[in-house]
Amino acid sequence: MRRIFLVLVLFIATVSANSVFSQTTSDDIEQLNAKILELQQQIIEIQKRHESEMNALKEQINQLAAEAGEREAKEEIASLRELAKAKAAEVAIPEEKPEETIFEARGLGLQALNPEVSGYRRLSLFFQPGQHK
Repeated sequence: MRRIFLVLVLFIATVSANSVFSQTTSDDIEQLNAKILELQQQIIEIQKRHESEMNALKEQINQLAAEAGEREAKEEIASLRELAKAKAAEVAIPEEKPEETIFEARGLGLQALNPEVSGYRRLSLFFQPGQHK
């Protein structure tokens, strides 16, 4: 009987130890599951925040691209206007031709500068070879 009593005491001690151990283990598991759920919720929140930030950045990029396109278009229009003004100025002002200098005074003629040539020319016109009769 003593043996049965010892076996019962050992059995009760083992069962109670197992139940205490299982309770602490189940408490630890519940705590770990709670932490996992909390971390998953944080991950979901971070993903949502990341997605909203990415969308905001995409909108900013689109706005900047649109502004750059408008700026380029305005610059192109301004340069075309300048070219049109330059062409209009070219067409409106005809080129002025320099005036021809007419030597009217006798002292400014070329013959006065070189009398030998002018004298030879007069004589050659007066006496042409082959016209003697």
